[in-house]
Amino acid sequence: PQFGLFSKYRTPNCRRYSIHGCNRMYAPVCGSDMSTYANECTLCMKIREGGHNIKIIKNGPCGAS
Repeated sequence: PQFGLFSKYRTPNCRRYSIHGCNRMYAPVCGSDMSTYANECTLCMKIREGGHNIKIIKNGPCGAS
């Protein structure tokens, strides 16, 4: 296993999104929980509702090269 790999992931900038909801723009991101989110805002909503520390592995859906 590679040490420090998690630190290379990007932290979503959740402060820029309203807590009231997200737009419907499709700009998928792959979270460190290996789930694809429609955009960074929906990832932030998941973090807020569950208290998870999910990072962004990459732009684009998980599993796609």
